[in-house]
Amino acid sequence: KSEQTSTVDDGKPFNTICPVSTEEADPEITYTYEGRTYAVCCNNCLKKFKSDPEKYISRLSEDGKSLVKKKPEEN
Repeated sequence: KSEQTSTVDDGKPFNTICPVSTEEADPEITYTYEGRTYAVCCNNCLKKFKSDPEKYISRLSEDGKSLVKKKPEEN
């Protein structure tokens, strides 16, 4: 078997951080949106994520392992 990078969802969550709470995501609590599976930390965050996926997805970095800082608070 050769590993291929593709856009096909393999069922594994893309992210490791909950984009709603910013806590560690639970890989068992997921939601698939536009062909990509996202994990959240709890069912409460899952409800929020489902209500506005774009808002929360935009918080994630490209690799899903960290959050994007929209406005860096630097002097």
